[in-house]
Amino acid sequence: MNQKLKSALNKIIDPEIAVPQKEDAYKSIHMIERFYRVDLPSDYKEFLLEYGGSFIKDNIMYKPIEITPVTHKDGFDSIGGLYGLTDDAYNIESVIHTYKDVLGKELMPFADADGGDLLCIGIKGRY
Repeated sequence: MNQKLKSALNKIIDPEIAVPQKEDAYKSIHMIERFYRVDLPSDYKEFLLEYGGSFIKDNIMYKPIEITPVTHKDGFDSIGGLYGLTDDAYNIESVIHTYKDVLGKELMPFADADGGDLLCIGIKGRY
């Protein structure tokens, strides 16, 4: 993974909240690729293995591509946690399954925003 990206992630990840990774993490990646019928980029696989299931420090904000009803009036949103290969509520496979009818196979959730919104990666089609 790009060192600049790793450095940025290490600055915003809350190290005090550690979520253990599943034992069969590589199998989970394969299942996600089969579901979406894509080969995930190696950088994203590394991201899932190293940072998935992590939580973001308080007060870290981002500017969304699309404004939602919960976007603050200053145009920024906050991010809660990164979905990963875990055995808890932040298990990316579980989130994909829960929202598959809403997101289809063009968008893949990678994190949650405060207020319950999903942050997604476009992996096919117009996204």
